[in-house]
Amino acid sequence: MIEKKKEKKKKSALRNVRLMERDRDVLFLLDKLGYASVAEIMILCGFSGNFSCRRRLSLLSELGLIKIDKYEGKNIYTNSSAGYAEIERNNAKVLERNQGTRHQLYVATVIAYLHKNENIPLHKIKSDRELRASFESLKGAKKPHIPDIVAEDNGVYAFEVELTSKTIERLKRNMQANAQRYKYQIWVVPQTRPNLRENIKKVAKELILDNYVQVIELEQITDYVHAIAYPEKKGENKKC
Repeated sequence: MIEKKKEKKKKSALRNVRLMERDRDVLFLLDKLGYASVAEIMILCGFSGNFSCRRRLSLLSELGLIKIDKYEGKNIYTNSSAGYAEIERNNAKVLERNQGTRHQLYVATVIAYLHKNENIPLHKIKSDRELRASFESLKGAKKPHIPDIVAEDNGVYAFEVELTSKTIERLKRNMQANAQRYKYQIWVVPQTRPNLRENIKKVAKELILDNYVQVIELEQITDYVHAIAYPEKKGENKKC
């Protein structure tokens, strides 16, 4: 009986919650990224710390606007159908965690890094989800290769977040496609893929693009983002 009264009181309180502008910022961000963790949402939506961010995300979940999934023991967040409706994206598909979720989370981390460390405004950073949507109207036409991120900062940069090995042929094809549309390319590769890093450099040299292609370690980015989001755990190597 007491539990039912508590639940009724909670539902009544939730009905009286008014969404803030930042709540909609979270929904728009999740539309942009697909999935994100507390670290990226905190940085990209301007929360003062991870605690206040988690608390607001919990409320948005209770309101039914976002969906919480688990990945490697951590909460990750995506929009629910009600969340998409709130930002007038009624036809958007609600995501389910799958093999591509890990890559999506790392793309989100790179975007947070570009915004915070490189001071690039979020509206000048396009995710692969946004880029893919811009080509949806090309029905019947061959769609171009889409990098994981495109950012404008004294030039246009294409970012490729590569977590698994690729053949030389595929690297060459994607690098050439990027070179046709973007002046600079940055390939983000984990420390555990030294052969992939060397192959990217080799292909860039072969295509005479070595002055326009840079390879950086993924851990450099993840360590920075998580040091910002979790200052109380500085020095720990946190996963996305």
